[in-house]
Amino acid sequence: MENAQNAGTTNNTPDSLVQVVATAENTTWVTPADNAEFKINTDASLPDIFFEFATEASGPYEWSWSITWDAKVGVYENQRKTTIKRNFTESGTFSSEDKTWKANFGEGRILGGNLSVSVKIGELTITRNIKISGQNPAESDVATYISTLKGAENLLKLAKHETHVKHFINSDGQPILSFDNGYGMTQVTNPPPDYNTVWNWKANVEAGRDLFQQKVDDARKHLSQYGNFTEDMVQREAIALWNGGFYYRWDTQANSWVRQYNHLCDSTTGNIGWNMNRTQNAGQTEEQLHMRDAATYRTGRANQGEHAWTYSGLCYADTVYERY
Repeated sequence: MENAQNAGTTNNTPDSLVQVVATAENTTWVTPADNAEFKINTDASLPDIFFEFATEASGPYEWSWSITWDAKVGVYENQRKTTIKRNFTESGTFSSEDKTWKANFGEGRILGGNLSVSVKIGELTITRNIKISGQNPAESDVATYISTLKGAENLLKLAKHETHVKHFINSDGQPILSFDNGYGMTQVTNPPPDYNTVWNWKANVEAGRDLFQQKVDDARKHLSQYGNFTEDMVQREAIALWNGGFYYRWDTQANSWVRQYNHLCDSTTGNIGWNMNRTQNAGQTEEQLHMRDAATYRTGRANQGEHAWTYSGLCYADTVYERY
C-alpha cells in the first residue's frame, strides 16, 4: 500500500513506466527572483536573462512568455504622466525538454516592460514575472552608429534637438514619449513605431534615418521645380519638413528661393515663432512677443488656432541647422 501511494510522485528506477507528476512540492523556480529588474545594455542588446526551474517530472515542457508596456507621456525626469497613450504587447510559445530558457524575443528584437514567463509541466503551471528597463548610450556611441548609416546626414542634429540624444528617462528606464506621440531618441511618430522601434535605440535611429531620407527626397523634389538650389538648402528644407511644412518658396520677382514666410522665431524654444504679417504681431520685437505669449506655450498644438504664435518648421529648421 505504501508503494502504491508514492508511485505517482517519485520514482528513481531507470526506464520505469511510472511517470513522475509535477507538484508544487517538487517543482520550483531556480532563477530569476520574482519581480527582479534587468536593464537593456547600452549597445541596444538584451542582458542575459535565464529562466530556470527544477522539477522531478520529465518533459517536454510547454513554455510561454508575454511582455507588455503601457506607454505614458514622459519627457523629463520623474514626470511620467498617468494616462496610457498606447499599450504594447508581444507573446510567444514553444515546447522544450530544457528546464532553462534564455530570454529571446526574436532576431534583433529588444523589448522592455513587464515580462511574464510561464511553464506548463503536466497539469501544473508555474509563472515568474520580471521587469526590463533601459539605459541610455553615450552620445559618442550614438554618433558613431549614425555615421555608419547611409543617408543619415544631420540626423544627430535632430536627435540633439529632439531629446538631447537620450532614448530613456533615467529615473524610470522607460522610453521618452512626447505629448504628440513621438517615441524615443528620434521622436518617430508616423508611421507609428512598433514595439522594437520604441525600446531599441538603434532601431529607433534607423527609423529616424528612413523618415529623414524621405524628407530629403521630398525636399529635393520641391526644390527641383526651379534651379538655383544647393545641398545645404536641401538639408534645411528636409529638416523643416521633418517638423512640418516647407522652408523655401520660389520668388518669381527675385528669381530665387526665399524663406517661406516673414516669420520671427522665439530663440528660447526652437520651434515657436510669429508670422510678422499678422496685425497683432507686426512691429514688435522677439522679446515683446515672448513676454506676451510664453505663458500659453504649454498648451501645445491643441489650441493652436487661439494664439498669435505658431509651431513653425522654419524656426525648427533654423534652430537645428544652425545651433548644433
